[in-house]
Amino acid sequence: MQIAGQPRPTMEVPGSRPTLNGVPEVAQLKAAVLDTYYAYGGTWEYDEATSKVTHHVESSLIPGEAGLSHSQTVTLLLD
Repeated sequence: MQIAGQPRPTMEVPGSRPTLNGVPEVAQLKAAVLDTYYAYGGTWEYDEATSKVTHHVESSLIPGEAGLSHSQTVTLLLD
């Protein structure tokens, strides 16, 4: 699952992953990039009886979320 907020900061594609190296502008750009993007991966399941989708997080942009599960009630619209 990926969520990107708007507006995303613009930046040139670096030749290598930027490190902080005590440069405040790099730290600010990295914070802005992180603040406008979120992602996690894993498996999910749908419980038809309760109309809930549960995501089982295996890996996340926020490392402490690995191993957690998130449930949400959904409405499926079928054509």
